[in-house]
Amino acid sequence: YNNMAGVCQEQGRCDEALEHYGRALAIFNATVGENHSSTAITHNNMATVHELQGRYDNALEHYDKALAIFKATLGEKHPSTGSTYNNMAGVYEKQVRYEEALE
Repeated sequence: YNNMAGVCQEQGRCDEALEHYGRALAIFNATVGENHSSTAITHNNMATVHELQGRYDNALEHYDKALAIFKATLGEKHPSTGSTYNNMAGVYEKQVRYEEALE
């Protein structure tokens, strides 16, 4: 479902992309659990779509979940953790929440 969601996202079919990511997330939660890097990646992907739609609070919610998983499973200094921090800062910047973007 992640690949199908990515195609939909590229085509601007964001709601459909979120449906596919939601299915992927349900499968990952059921099979590998909520604290697996695949689950975190799917949260990150969902956040990206929400960000594209201007749903910044939803985006931050998914980035927060991804960040918590990456920190717990891969560590604070892993590139995926850093990338998620960067993504979150971008959302804060779009919301003119500069202090939070700098944290």
